[in-house]
Amino acid sequence: MPDDKDQQSKVEDFQKLQILAHEAEKQAEVRFRQKLLNIYAESAQDKERVAKNWDNYIAFLRGRQWPTRRPSHKVSALLNFMIENVERKTALLTDTKPIPKVSPRSDKLQDTADILNTLLSMIFESSSYTQARADIVENCQVMGSGFSGTLYNSDIDAGRGGIEVVSYDPRAVYIDPLVRKSYLLAEGEYVILEDIWSLEKARDMFPKRADMYQASAGLSRYGLARKGGFLSGLRSRIFSSTQQQTKLSEVPRVYVREFYLRDRQKKDDSTQYRFNKASRRVVMIGDVIADDGSNPYNDGEFPIDMIAWHTDFDTAWGWGDVELLKSPQELINKITATIIENIALMSNAIWMATRMRYQKKNGTDSTTLPDRM
Repeated sequence: MPDDKDQQSKVEDFQKLQILAHEAEKQAEVRFRQKLLNIYAESAQDKERVAKNWDNYIAFLRGRQWPTRRPSHKVSALLNFMIENVERKTALLTDTKPIPKVSPRSDKLQDTADILNTLLSMIFESSSYTQARADIVENCQVMGSGFSGTLYNSDIDAGRGGIEVVSYDPRAVYIDPLVRKSYLLAEGEYVILEDIWSLEKARDMFPKRADMYQASAGLSRYGLARKGGFLSGLRSRIFSSTQQQTKLSEVPRVYVREFYLRDRQKKDDSTQYRFNKASRRVVMIGDVIADDGSNPYNDGEFPIDMIAWHTDFDTAWGWGDVELLKSPQELINKITATIIENIALMSNAIWMATRMRYQKKNGTDSTTLPDRM
């Protein structure tokens, strides 16, 4: 009997240790998740200083260059040379395709160099690289910065996988605020890539915690168009709540954030890093850590490169041609509008009048004006 009690006591102690270890692991994950959210908030706040006018620059490029409350009787002349300037520069800078070439240091490496040159030629002549390059140039001219990534995509080439060059929207990239030059991005402590996926895609790509993912409310609702005229719209605004004016989408969506971090943790009683090249990759789906591990690329570098169009000496983020040419564009529009308004006001317009009649009390007609003036 004592042996059975001792055995049962050991089992209970082991179970308690397991529970404590599980609780400690959960607490560590909660702290790490909060750290990731804090990093994202820090980077987003720093980025806001340079990104606050990006939406205005995009609208300005599209031709929305006059104030929205401008009186309708005023001439809103528009000679949009901005879009032509951006497209012309994009065409000139993407007209040629630079293809790097590998030269072997010795003759025995010639076969390897030939294979690498063939691969490089395929990558740099692919349509994905051509489209990404044009997109990067346009992003730079409008928002001042562009981002590209050279990734391995297992889904392309009929599922056989291959190298793919992509362009990242600057609005979806967050970098370490202490990085001061775009070409030194790899020396930062982190880079964050943000994307929006459907909930089903997220569950399919990272099934380990699929039951924990939840659709983001702001991404999974859309507004209902009001119909039936002014009175119907007025009635719906007064008597209907906001929730009744939106509807859940048939395709629920969720935010996906990919963190590339410098993590210099060491293994227990070892000088080796816990993560390969002290580089860590974490994927967050909503507020859930879906994947955590070493950077999948052997060099441990962030799989993203940055280019700044015009240099800003206070930050790695650049500034673009739209910001540079905004004032001349507005002056041209105002000058053109002033000329047209003066032409309309000062021109010798022809006035037409019709003959008017009135009847006197004695019954006779009298014409006060001729047929035309």
